[in-house]
Amino acid sequence: MDNISETYSTGTAPNSGLRPSNDNRREALFLERSPFPEDAVARIFKPPRSVTTSGAARTRAWHLVFEVRTPPFIEPLMGYTGSADTLTQLKLEFPTLQSAVRYAESKGLSYVVQRQPSRTARQSIQRADRLTELPSHSDSTPERLALVAPACTQHRTRHVPTVKINGATP
Repeated sequence: MDNISETYSTGTAPNSGLRPSNDNRREALFLERSPFPEDAVARIFKPPRSVTTSGAARTRAWHLVFEVRTPPFIEPLMGYTGSADTLTQLKLEFPTLQSAVRYAESKGLSYVVQRQPSRTARQSIQRADRLTELPSHSDSTPERLALVAPACTQHRTRHVPTVKINGATP
């Protein structure tokens, strides 16, 4: 499934101390210091429907999660996978996309909105895939598996002996 991504950034770019002079983005609307690091990037998405059921429960809310900033490591004593990035454990839910975007902007976060393609777009993609795929019983399958004799011997007619039963030929 293809996702449509839109990237937005509020405040300064990660790891840069200066704002460009032509930057017309407004400053974050908070008075206290942001609790999130400057290089934190949030991803806002609507979860897809569960594949194992036909129900659509828990798919109406928009989720805000943070992208991984540091690679995971293996803890030497027990062998557990660890990370110094605790933001990946944070998952926020919002009733609408606008409220999730408003929250990210109010906290001064860079964020990415991932939207799923519309149902008609998905259906047309699936239909095009079905038309381009060859069925498993097509004529090219035995050729690809080298189960067919070369083309020069395919078209020869074989002599089939006829058997006479009680003097009559079938």
